Amino acid sequence: MYSIIEPKILADLDNDNLVKCLEYIKTLLPKAIVDLSEKCEIKIIAVSSPHGGQYPAYGLIVKDNVDLDKLQDEIDNSISQYSVADILAGAKTIDYINWDTIKA
Repeated sequence: MYSIIEPKILADLDNDNLVKCLEYIKTLLPKAIVDLSEKCEIKIIAVSSPHGGQYPAYGLIVKDNVDLDKLQDEIDNSISQYSVADILAGAKTIDYINWDTIKA
């Protein structure tokens, strides 16, 4: 099963900063969600907008026995525990793949 998660908290960032923040959040999620790696694999992907253009989001490859709605709620709730300022500060400390590489 495959799903997309678009963290709303980061909606006003440009794509390069959004990728950095998504990478940083990816490092926090396993600490917040029990057995996350047993439930899914999370990748940063390029999503096409119906209004044109692309933007980064999480692509989840979810195991068959996992309740997708519950998992999405867990991820959204985990992300909402952090302020944009905290996420931006943490993102400065992380290596990441740039937006041009992801959308290629």
